[in-house]
Amino acid sequence: MNRRMWWRNPVPWAVLALSLGTRPANVGELPAAQTGADLRVERFVIYTQRSDASGGVTIDVSGFVELRRRDTTSGPQLECDTRFLVGAPGLESKRNEQRVVQVECPSGRGPRCVWRELGPGTGRSVQADWSADGGALEITEWSPAAKRKGTLVAAAGATMPLYLMELLRGGQLAAGHVVVFDPLALTLAPLEVRTSWLDAAQRMGTEADVREAEAEPREARTVELRRGDGTLAARYRFVGLELVAFQWQEGSMYARRMEDAEFERLQAQHLVAVGGTRGTR
Repeated sequence: MNRRMWWRNPVPWAVLALSLGTRPANVGELPAAQTGADLRVERFVIYTQRSDASGGVTIDVSGFVELRRRDTTSGPQLECDTRFLVGAPGLESKRNEQRVVQVECPSGRGPRCVWRELGPGTGRSVQADWSADGGALEITEWSPAAKRKGTLVAAAGATMPLYLMELLRGGQLAAGHVVVFDPLALTLAPLEVRTSWLDAAQRMGTEADVREAEAEPREARTVELRRGDGTLAARYRFVGLELVAFQWQEGSMYARRMEDAEFERLQAQHLVAVGGTRGTR
């Protein structure tokens, strides 16, 4: 894997300006592979652990994630399709969704990031492209209120979040510091990378009791991304090159890898309606 494909060297501080314009493409019109088929599709169920008044513990299904990687003639395209369940758990058999679709794909200037938020009361979209000189990220944000355009600059190198996950998966980055584009906050976030080795039967956060521990533990590694203040930005559990669990922040919410049949059963059980997702199998 060519690391230059995943990384660009931009810049020191961040500047954001405002302007007006049109919205980006609909979710079905997000960048698609020109050639090639799905190389990898991974499905995860998001769980939340909560305690009731009597001290009992309940684990609720809180959402669904599909990670896809496609190989194209110009390089890999990465996709993350997340559906968060909206509404109080346990009170409704089916719930509506808040959907976030993220696509990172090659462009003539380096990796492009497209971020779409879809659901009740939202319609935010973000597109980030590298500048012509490779020294900054040019950001466009669409929302119901207005459109904003601006530039993010930083002195060190920077990477997109899904591309960073691929570097972690392949063991190409196990320790040190990295600067990552955050499409939710529209910032470049400096993070510390930490890797620990363990066996796959050990817990990650509060993921206990969702699945029985494996009879024969397999060697696994947990990679954490920590902010400057020590708080958790992300935690990934890999067994070999397989991503089996992750957390996007510290707390009671986590995601576990799920076989296709069980993933589809849980979606049908918890979502009001499951719309088509381009590229799923």
